[in-house]
Amino acid sequence: MFGYANDQAYLRLAQELPRFQKPVAVVSLFIPSLFARNLGDDRPHLGPGLSWRPATHRSWLGSLFRFLAPYHSEAKIEQGIQTTRDVLIATATLARRRGAMPLVVDAQYGPESPVERMLRRRILDESGLAYARVSLDRRWHLKDDLHPDPRAAHVIAMAIAARLRAGLAQQASLARPLLQ
Repeated sequence: MFGYANDQAYLRLAQELPRFQKPVAVVSLFIPSLFARNLGDDRPHLGPGLSWRPATHRSWLGSLFRFLAPYHSEAKIEQGIQTTRDVLIATATLARRRGAMPLVVDAQYGPESPVERMLRRRILDESGLAYARVSLDRRWHLKDDLHPDPRAAHVIAMAIAARLRAGLAQQASLARPLLQ
């Protein structure tokens, strides 16, 4: 699989977050269209309950076939949903322990498919995680690459800033003593 899965991002955060004295926020990405990354078992990975799982080794031909014709059983998808939820909740918990505000960004290119909607609902809505849903024009990606172009990056950054400002303002109002 190409790119980081959510468990790899969590493990990296756990390793690097102690280096920061006063982190303000921890921003995670969850993109339903890239959920398959969280199902990859060709590398060491976290399973449900954040249990460590070794890589599954396949022949070169088997790996090529899985890449060209990906298939995941319902049980594997359910496991992936639970693991992704566990990882994002653990990420938020890690952020809060360090005094940082957790936020998940759900970037969506074009209309949301029924499968993407189900994943967002099951992983983000049902977990109660704070997230910013960012709708992007499907043309706003790098040439020959699905990563965000400068327009999309700007929209994502503005959505993150707005959510963090709102969250910090809410924290400040809760921290003020009540006037009598």
